[in-house]
Amino acid sequence: MSISSWQEISTEWHHSYMNFGNTYDPSKPFISVDEHNRISLERILIKWLLRDLFDEDDLIDLTLAWHRLDPYSDSVPGLSLLSTKFPTSTLSNGNIKLLEDLQEHTSLPFKHITSAEHLGAYKPSPEAYHSAARRFGFRNSQCCLIAAHLQDLQAAKRCGFQTIYLERELEEAWDSKDVARAREEGFVDLWVGIGGSGLSEVVRYFGIESEV
Repeated sequence: MSISSWQEISTEWHHSYMNFGNTYDPSKPFISVDEHNRISLERILIKWLLRDLFDEDDLIDLTLAWHRLDPYSDSVPGLSLLSTKFPTSTLSNGNIKLLEDLQEHTSLPFKHITSAEHLGAYKPSPEAYHSAARRFGFRNSQCCLIAAHLQDLQAAKRCGFQTIYLERELEEAWDSKDVARAREEGFVDLWVGIGGSGLSEVVRYFGIESEV
């Protein structure tokens, strides 16, 4: 197989994860992101006639690759500064073990970890945002979501959150027309484009005086 074919498989797997919150049925037993990623990986490999190349240990190891993702260069210094002023936390569809492993692997200095597994709801369900605010004893208007996905931010804004779009390459699922429409609708309070300075721009936005 060509490198481009493997890249297509990887992209398909990534999109399956990104769409999971939209397709999750809360009336059924809770399924973790790890479980979903394992199931979707096997489904994709079967589709590409590649399943027989991988044994069960291979599939488990590939699924755990999500636990070993490297951070963006601005993430650790930016979060370190934000954490001097705010009680920072993840608000992720990732399960608890995934987030704990990522924090250990990346040294991301979140003060807290908040997972859909804690909340019993997946973003973009409104309950995920409401429950996250309640978990820390805040009003929704006191919370700010920093995210790389506009659908996530749109849902958070509808729940009364402040919103910051941290644009990351290959992370946005919406097409260019939807992105342009999002700019017009104005549900993002601060828009940090790919050409910007990442979390260091967010640090300045909140008046934290330090270089990242």
